[in-house]
Amino acid sequence: MWSEVGFWSAIKALSQAYPKVGSYEAKDLENIGFLFKIVKGEREGMEGAFLKELQQRGHFPILEKLEAILESTSGRKYFDRTLLLIDHLDASGFVKNFFFMIDKSEGSLEEIRKFSISFLREFPTLQGSRDLLLSIAAVLGSRSQKDFCYSLLNVLISLYQDQRMIALKRILYNAKPSDQSFMSESDFRDERLVKKILRVGREFEASSLLPFSEGQVASKKWLIDELNALDGFLPENPKILVLGGWHGLLPRFLFDLLQVRPAKIRSLDIDKSCEKIADTYNKEEVIDGWRFKAITSDMFQLDYVNLELSPIGDCGQSFPERDQFDLIINTSCEHLENFSEWFDKIPSGQKLVLQSNDFFDEPEHVNCDKSLEDFARKAPLHLSYQGELKLEKYTRFMLIGIKK
Repeated sequence: MWSEVGFWSAIKALSQAYPKVGSYEAKDLENIGFLFKIVKGEREGMEGAFLKELQQRGHFPILEKLEAILESTSGRKYFDRTLLLIDHLDASGFVKNFFFMIDKSEGSLEEIRKFSISFLREFPTLQGSRDLLLSIAAVLGSRSQKDFCYSLLNVLISLYQDQRMIALKRILYNAKPSDQSFMSESDFRDERLVKKILRVGREFEASSLLPFSEGQVASKKWLIDELNALDGFLPENPKILVLGGWHGLLPRFLFDLLQVRPAKIRSLDIDKSCEKIADTYNKEEVIDGWRFKAITSDMFQLDYVNLELSPIGDCGQSFPERDQFDLIINTSCEHLENFSEWFDKIPSGQKLVLQSNDFFDEPEHVNCDKSLEDFARKAPLHLSYQGELKLEKYTRFMLIGIKK
């Protein structure tokens, strides 16, 4: 079962990796967890907070009208404000014919609330939008916090056709393709990545969210930023081999954030449990003619001169493939006890991205380096880039270049 704490860590990491994609800002992703807890009912009595959060996300005058209705302290005010809301929507002035009924709205707040909801449902068609009035009635008549939030989003989508609200509804409620608010392929990549996290989290244990630690995400984003800055280093549609690929987060970022479009990425890890998780994070690319495929393999057993990989299909059948990769990435150099043995297998002229660190306190880090210079001496390259990334507990080192 996936961990919601882990999901939130993932969202926070994503907001740092995707500072602005489409029309979503980082703060939108950071606030999704708060909204997620509200719609699940884990924080009761938060309908007002949900409404106010939506007010911060765009100019939606109807929210002020709804807020006034919900804050009514008497039946008269409730019905009065309900009519004002309808009048706000109806430019014809037709609704003013009903203001005479205000004098008759002296019942209790609960009685008038029920009457107002019924009134909305039976009101004549308003500018051809019967569904809008029903959506408003659903907000006021919601029996649960989850229903309230869902109905409120429906009102904003119906009235304003706001794409942010459409995206938010899909993130929070996992709307199905049959829903009228289903988004097309042109919609926001950050929203789709959140959906991928949810998909992986539902199918695998909470450990599938471990790659979203701050250091892991920052290191991968740094790698891609530096690759993007090296004009001409990669061809237009590169083939990329990721060694020690773990759960496939780096390939996910490469597909989403690299300025050139990878034609093919293979992600190798010696841990077989990583294969399905990585394929799930990159499911669309797996379906797209195996543009992505995770493979269980030992990087020390490969012949990098005549490279042959054997991805496994759904039926367990092996499909050997021979190929040459434009770039080999190894961000796990600190884990390689016999680093020089692996590095010697790489042919001269191969483009590489290598990362290591100085985190000696981690027991699994058997090949740390004291400095960037020490790392560079271990891996002699014709360098296009070398640099450091200082994180909270350690410093990460990176080399980009061509093996001498």
